Amino acid sequence: MYTPESSTIALLLIVVSMLCWGSWPNLLKALPGWRLEYFYIDYTIGFLLAMLIVGATAGSAGVLGLDFLDRLLAAGSREATLAVAGGLLWNIGNIFLLNAIMIAGLAVAFPIASVLAITLGVGISYWANPIGNPAWLIAGSIVLVAAACINAQAYR
Repeated sequence: MYTPESSTIALLLIVVSMLCWGSWPNLLKALPGWRLEYFYIDYTIGFLLAMLIVGATAGSAGVLGLDFLDRLLAAGSREATLAVAGGLLWNIGNIFLLNAIMIAGLAVAFPIASVLAITLGVGISYWANPIGNPAWLIAGSIVLVAAACINAQAYR
């Protein structure tokens, strides 16, 4: 894995990634016949290929005595299966989100989807490791759900 050695390199990588991330709307406007979901599928395939290329080159520096393939093989089959399943679920959820954005628009779909994700995340995290005041967590979740419902009603 590549870790930036200075804050300047880290900032440069952030700027490059934000420029690449921000190119989606421009490409979508330039190609009006393409659906937004196709851009996400292309992104997923490109990310997988970039991960393999960077892992096979920069990831094989052997800092810990392991190269890229050794690190992949060191993970157990259960962990690898869970990682693949998590990635598939994440990508399916993002495609659903992109469909909702195409139907209702970004101002409606994204807040509703993010409230769902935050509320589920708070609940699952508290269930797994009960840290914090549950009254405040429930109150915050109720406020978020109410805001999402009001946002949905405003869309109607």
